[in-house]
Amino acid sequence: MIVTVDLPAFIFASIGSEFILPTVNIKANAKIKLSSLPISCMFNISLVMIDDVKSGFHFTSRFTTDNHGSFLVTYLQNKPLAENAEVLLKSPELVVYHFPNRGTLAISPSVSDLVQSIFEDQ
Repeated sequence: MIVTVDLPAFIFASIGSEFILPTVNIKANAKIKLSSLPISCMFNISLVMIDDVKSGFHFTSRFTTDNHGSFLVTYLQNKPLAENAEVLLKSPELVVYHFPNRGTLAISPSVSDLVQSIFEDQ
């Protein structure tokens, strides 16, 4: 896959129905490769590799997905609020919370420290 625009680090970018969270600044025309992660949730998550160097995360989902720049959320419509959450991935670049049978939230901690602290406190 070739990226057609510059992507700033740590901001979720929408590319059609797909999303990328770069962990470095990615320049337009960069050739990226995807390597799937073994995470089971409402997102399909892959590592973004540029010249064999981890450069971000790639997300797809068959569910309704909203991109808010510092976080990405996918969810089932017309469901009651979630009652519990699981932390599926926690790294300096990405935190993924899964709400069983409700949705999944991916947070970029570099720009969402406040949002992340709210979820950790709850």
